[in-house]
Amino acid sequence: MPRPYSPVHDDLTSTGTYTLRVTAAPGDTGRAAIRVYEAHDVDGTLQPNGPSVTVEIAQPGARARYRFTGQKGDRVFVEVPEASLTDQCSPLELRDAEGRLLHSGCVINGVGEVDGTLLPADGAYTVLVDPVERGTGTITLRLVSGRDGDGTIAVGGPPVVTTVDRPGAITAYRFTAAAGTSVTVTATASNLPDQCGVLVLRAPDGGTLATGCVINGAGGVAPTLLPTAGTYTLQVDPSGAATGQVTVAVR
Repeated sequence: MPRPYSPVHDDLTSTGTYTLRVTAAPGDTGRAAIRVYEAHDVDGTLQPNGPSVTVEIAQPGARARYRFTGQKGDRVFVEVPEASLTDQCSPLELRDAEGRLLHSGCVINGVGEVDGTLLPADGAYTVLVDPVERGTGTITLRLVSGRDGDGTIAVGGPPVVTTVDRPGAITAYRFTAAAGTSVTVTATASNLPDQCGVLVLRAPDGGTLATGCVINGAGGVAPTLLPTAGTYTLQVDPSGAATGQVTVAVR
């Protein structure tokens, strides 16, 4: 039975004659079909909150790099509203100026995203499109950027209306409570898409205590016992490109 191929990608650094060597593992015999593709990478720029760009990955092994300038504390969301690439995860990558991977994303059923990512420093960033195996096709990219929302909410106080006005946005509400307090989060009057994990209750050290869903316009976080005295955070963090409103209260 033929074995799956293992594609190899390499960037040639100079003009000249190259050699491809095939070395069998000890004890192996047989034959292999080999094809070499000359792939041409695409380079460009993305404007935060600007127009979308469409790029064609024309040859197997080709990649597209789109650069943008960001500021520390910006949260960026890479949206793929349309693509002809086959379904795959990790063809989308967000990298910093040193080339370090910050976040990756998938393309499924012709759409995809890199979820909201907080930029750690001022500088240049790159959105990399690197299809797996021999993937080719077109992909449209849009870069959404902004700052997270921040506010306060009181235990037993009035509800707060949260507006998520861009994909990837997070709004954080802080409140203080004593150790042993049991709190319940309610969510009403929501037009966000049905999803779980949109509500996140975090401890003073940032750890996740509980999460909750919003389904058919309502939801919440089940009663949760707070382990220590301090400042807690309720995050409203819709997944994907979801936007809309939700009213939250802490009881």
